[in-house]
Amino acid sequence: MITEYKSRAIILHTIKHGESGHIVYMYSEHHGRIACYVNSTRTGRPTIGKTKISLQPLTIIDYVGKPNNKGDFHRILQAKRAYLADGLMFDIHKSTVALFMAEIMYKIIRDTEPNPKFFDFLITSITTLDKMESGESNFHMYFMAKLLSFLGYTPQNNYEKDTYLDMLLGKFVVIKPQHPNFFEKKETFLFAQISVSNPEKLGEIKCSRTLRINLLNGIISYISLHHETRYNIASLKILSEIF
Repeated sequence: MITEYKSRAIILHTIKHGESGHIVYMYSEHHGRIACYVNSTRTGRPTIGKTKISLQPLTIIDYVGKPNNKGDFHRILQAKRAYLADGLMFDIHKSTVALFMAEIMYKIIRDTEPNPKFFDFLITSITTLDKMESGESNFHMYFMAKLLSFLGYTPQNNYEKDTYLDMLLGKFVVIKPQHPNFFEKKETFLFAQISVSNPEKLGEIKCSRTLRINLLNGIISYISLHHETRYNIASLKILSEIF
């Protein structure tokens, strides 16, 4: 028997559906990635609950849901905002990073099984970014490096100076690979720095706009290679303009 359940969730993405509704994709603490249908307001914005919660990407909600035995969509019976992220809403730098993180999560996370440790990582990432006082320009690289460990693609811990990260082997190598799937030395060094850093120290890592974007593209290519899917992340262009 299908019963109601209570859970937390992170809003990932919304897509307009028909004249008066939206499909909302969420990552739920108890159900992994799910989709639900919600009605729109007169202005066309998707909302849920009597308090009309705006479903912006990375919004964290507490909700009461119910699976639908006639389809893939869950029903959201009640919902309220679980965390007020002022920093993500009003700081252009943080909101741009949040947009990137939401797009990555929406396009890459497909698991429909619960993963409490991964959910906690995502919640901590969102709240940490929201509260940061410096270093947000490097946070998306930190997020991507940590994401690799949950996807099972963390490189071997064998970094040495002047090495390359070989994406096929998943380790650092001294000799430049003969194939195109590797990080150049500058990107490899930055990746090694970011991987062992923590959010409080991210502001101390200095890098150029070009190097930052190159590393992000490299990590996305690394994930794409192992997923055998090319991920086109549109928000990278916005990142390159802000940072």
